[in-house]
Amino acid sequence: MDQVTQQNAALVEEAAAAAQSMQEQAASLVEAVSVFRLDGRPRQATPALRQTSPVHYHAPEVAPI
Repeated sequence: MDQVTQQNAALVEEAAAAAQSMQEQAASLVEAVSVFRLDGRPRQATPALRQTSPVHYHAPEVAPI
């Protein structure tokens, strides 16, 4: 069961890193396409993405059995 807990913690850490990466990529895409206009209308201001600090999850130290 300890091994499963460690694997789960590693997966949570990977998911958190992937979510942070996706947020950064989404912000880059918003910036890249913000230069385009539709129907000659000026671009509307979009709300800024919420800035969050990265979350780090660490697997607990487990002594081998």
